[in-house]
Amino acid sequence: MNIFSRSLFFAVMAPVFFVAWTSIPAASLVNPSFEASADEENWTSDVALAWPRWGEWMNRETGWFPAKDGECMLGYHHWRIINGETSGVYQDVSGVPADTDCEFSVYAFKDDETNAQSVELRIEALGGGEVIASETFSMGKLSADKWIKIVVIGAPRTEGVRVLIVITPAESDERAGALKFDEAALSF
Repeated sequence: MNIFSRSLFFAVMAPVFFVAWTSIPAASLVNPSFEASADEENWTSDVALAWPRWGEWMNRETGWFPAKDGECMLGYHHWRIINGETSGVYQDVSGVPADTDCEFSVYAFKDDETNAQSVELRIEALGGGEVIASETFSMGKLSADKWIKIVVIGAPRTEGVRVLIVITPAESDERAGALKFDEAALSF
């Protein structure tokens, strides 16, 4: 290959490389598989790094099976819920461009006897507040024998988003079962 051929080859290939390189998203979730603990000194800490939580019994689990990938997952202990309040986790992600469709997903798995009302995936404006998109999944839409990918899609009006997993417990006091979550993802 002479010098002219090499220059032409590079000139033709450079735009292809540039297009592929610029399509990589600038924002991504931190700790999407809930492997890392918020307490780095304590592997079994029940708080997942970068996933603030609220409500009762929404924990990072190190001994539950089957994990979708890795050794940990997020677990909701529905049988332990005393009040009727929601529980959940969230993460703020800057760098998601305004007016661009983004998809937040997570794999979910329920115990056979789980009688929670629903799992909601929600996309809000960065920092919380304005709801951009929400999808609610009843227990009938989840599976007790395999991981199911659940998804919500929405476009923020301003840069950045907050993604949430929200669990609404059963209305009755006779709550049973658990929910498991693994491999969260955000793409745009």
